[in-house]
Amino acid sequence: MQATNFCVLVAVSCTTFWCLVYSNGVRAFECGRVDLMRERIKGGNVALRGEWPFIVALYETAPLKYICGGTLISNKHVLTAAHCIHQREHTVKRLPNDVEVRLGAYNLTDKNETGVVHRGVGAIFVHSDWKQHDDKYDADIAILVLSENITFTQYIQPVCMPAYDDDVDSATINILGSVVGWGFSDRGVHEDIPRQVVAEAWNNSYCYRQDPAIIVSLSRRSFCARGTDGSPNKGDSGGGFFAVSRSFWVQYGIVSAIRTVNPLAVYTNVKVFKKWIVGIVTESEGEVSEPSTNISLACRYMYTNYHDYGCELTGLDIRNEHIEVVSVTGKHMKDHNDTVVGTIVFESGLMYALPNGLGRIFRNLKTLQIGSMDTSPLRLRHITREGLKHFENLSKLFVLKNDVKVFDEDSLWDLPNLIRFHIIDNKLKTVPEKTFSKNRQLRFVEINRNELESVSENLFRNNTHLEAVKLNGNVLTEIAERIFEFNTKLKILTVSSNRLESVPRNLLANRLLLWSVDLSNNSLQTIDENFFATNVQLRNVDLSSNKLMFLPSKLFENNFFLKIVFVMANRLTTLDERTFVNNAQLNLINVTSNPFEYLPRNLFQNNLLLEWVDLSNNSLMEIPAGFFGTNQQLNIVVLHSMRLQSLPGNLFENSSLCTIIEFRSNSLTAIDEHIFESQSKLEVVSLVSNRLKSLGGKLFKNNFLLDILLLRNNSLRSLPQNIFEMNEKLIIVDLSFNRLESVPSFRNCLKLKYLFLGKNLLTMCDEHMLETNFELTVIDLSSNRLESLPKNLFKNNFHLESIDLSNNSIGQIDEEIFATNSLLETVALRDNRLEFLPQSLFKNNEKLTNLSFQRNFIKSVACDFTKLKNVMFIYLYDNTCVSAFYENVTHNRRLKLGEYRDLTEFQNVLYTNCTAIG
Repeated sequence: MQATNFCVLVAVSCTTFWCLVYSNGVRAFECGRVDLMRERIKGGNVALRGEWPFIVALYETAPLKYICGGTLISNKHVLTAAHCIHQREHTVKRLPNDVEVRLGAYNLTDKNETGVVHRGVGAIFVHSDWKQHDDKYDADIAILVLSENITFTQYIQPVCMPAYDDDVDSATINILGSVVGWGFSDRGVHEDIPRQVVAEAWNNSYCYRQDPAIIVSLSRRSFCARGTDGSPNKGDSGGGFFAVSRSFWVQYGIVSAIRTVNPLAVYTNVKVFKKWIVGIVTESEGEVSEPSTNISLACRYMYTNYHDYGCELTGLDIRNEHIEVVSVTGKHMKDHNDTVVGTIVFESGLMYALPNGLGRIFRNLKTLQIGSMDTSPLRLRHITREGLKHFENLSKLFVLKNDVKVFDEDSLWDLPNLIRFHIIDNKLKTVPEKTFSKNRQLRFVEINRNELESVSENLFRNNTHLEAVKLNGNVLTEIAERIFEFNTKLKILTVSSNRLESVPRNLLANRLLLWSVDLSNNSLQTIDENFFATNVQLRNVDLSSNKLMFLPSKLFENNFFLKIVFVMANRLTTLDERTFVNNAQLNLINVTSNPFEYLPRNLFQNNLLLEWVDLSNNSLMEIPAGFFGTNQQLNIVVLHSMRLQSLPGNLFENSSLCTIIEFRSNSLTAIDEHIFESQSKLEVVSLVSNRLKSLGGKLFKNNFLLDILLLRNNSLRSLPQNIFEMNEKLIIVDLSFNRLESVPSFRNCLKLKYLFLGKNLLTMCDEHMLETNFELTVIDLSSNRLESLPKNLFKNNFHLESIDLSNNSIGQIDEEIFATNSLLETVALRDNRLEFLPQSLFKNNEKLTNLSFQRNFIKSVACDFTKLKNVMFIYLYDNTCVSAFYENVTHNRRLKLGEYRDLTEFQNVLYTNCTAIG
């Protein structure tokens, strides 16, 4: 520093929150600590030891040489000037291995100085706007990420970042600050100990009037300051311009360009780059601090989803901890005030930390929700006790879709009435052992989709009222046997989607009220036969997606009220016929995706209340006769993706309540026409992807309520003409991908809406085929062998919206064929042999949006597409007279050859190239 000598008295003070404090016997340090009272000698005065604990010295490593100053802004980040890393007029910039940082230093010549820490640099971030060849010192800012974290001491502490309401920019004048560093002396070597000068920030235009040459170096993202008792020197580059704000030292500038002819200097404006700084520090797992700030929040008062009066907070911008809420604004509903607010929802924006003080305003709060599953993350990182103080009546706490990694052990200790705690979609790795030790009313805990690696066996020791624990979607490899030892009221446990390879035999011992357990999607290979022995109230069990090769026959022996069992996606090859013998209340069983080769005939003999059975996706080649003989309540049967070649004719003889039966993806070549004879309530049948060649005429005779029939992808050549005679309720019929040469009658199917006949061998359609299907909405006749269409084929289908006639051999089409289909939206006639499009073809189809005629032989187009006001797509490429298409879409890409977005222009092309036949 260059300086003159005269005196000025500067008083600084210590605040309760930010000074050196003691908490539980541990010394704590915060940013920008001000704790000295001294007479400061103006004029490049020598700094005192420990006076500036956030300044650091940057060295070049080979050879070891001091190059610049810098400032500690977190426990692993140093702020400096970009030109210290990427020097002006230099092509090559310094790499992390080229730089070393010295922290806590006072006398740089004292190699044995106590309290000094040397750190390497793991990464360097230079602002992308820095141009080393530019005259202006714009974006002259860089961040060094230290190779190891720093432990704060008396001599090593971070500086505060400017708060967003701090006003230091190029229009600001009369801001006094201090500049500190080991700048080079008149002898051309750096100072042994740091020196400091007082500088006054000015606006850029005032600086220009004082020194016109400085305009070359200034930018809109920098400010200039005049040293009142000297100026920074070469070697002070990268150091800070510090000022006291709210009793904390805050860094407002970085020494950038130094004028040697006068005491003016250029400083990078830190506040302008704060977002960039916070982003870099956050991404590299650090955190900056700023002075404690008092704020006011604006509530939108309403009745919430929690059925009480509440406050919703949107557009938040809280980027630091130690934010104190002093007031809340917003208009209350009539006869309401703060005392009746039951819910607060932090809905949207950014909120890195929960602000303090809300509990003093809303004393009767019952529910606090931080974040939402429906909006962008708030990015909350840390939950502290301070933010949850004074919420004595809080019963529900939801932390949804945030970035919480750290959860202080005492965070919830001031919430004696907490009943529900839910932290979902965060990054929590551990929950301290005593987290819930004060929450004796706690009943529900949900820590889903976090990164939990372990859970202490004492975590719930004091929660005797606990009823539900959900730990889904974590990375737990084990769970302590005694974790629920004191939770005798536990009813629900879900630990799905973890990495458990085993569960302790006595994990659930004596949990007499337990009724639901979910251990799905783990890596369990075995489970003890006595695991559920004492859970006499057990209703639901999910063991799906594990590696179980064997299910003990006594596993559910004592669970007389068991209703639902899921064991799909394991490695079971069979089940013992005694597995469910005592489960008379069993209602649903799903054991899909196991390599079953055999199932005993009497497996469900005692399960008289069984309603839903899913055995799909296994290796069963047969179902024993009488398999469902006693299951009179059976409602849904799913047996798809197996190897079944035949079915017993009496399979459902006693199951008259069946509504859904699925045999998709088997190898059935035939099916007994009496198999559904007693199913008068049957609504859905799927026989998709089998090898059926024919169906009996009486197959669906008694299924009066049948509304969905899927026979897609078989080998059917024909169907009995009256096979659907009794199925008046049919809505969907899929017969596509067969070998049909004719179509059965749908005359009695008055409710039919969707008919799929594509990929068959149809050569003609009777004009009365759809005569009674007034509700028909979608018809697919694609990929057949049709050469023509009857004029009146769709005459009575007034609700028709989509017609697919593509990939046939249709040579001409009557212009009246769609005359009565006023709701038509899509017509596909691509890949046919059309030569002419008649003038009135679509005259009554104003709702058309999509037309496709590509790959025909069209020579003439008489219809006027400009009358179709809703049309979005018209495809006519690869035809004789034209190869073009129209797309009414909004995008910026260039038009392809033959593509048009103006319908009139497209129509003119058709008039020009496809002259109408007279």
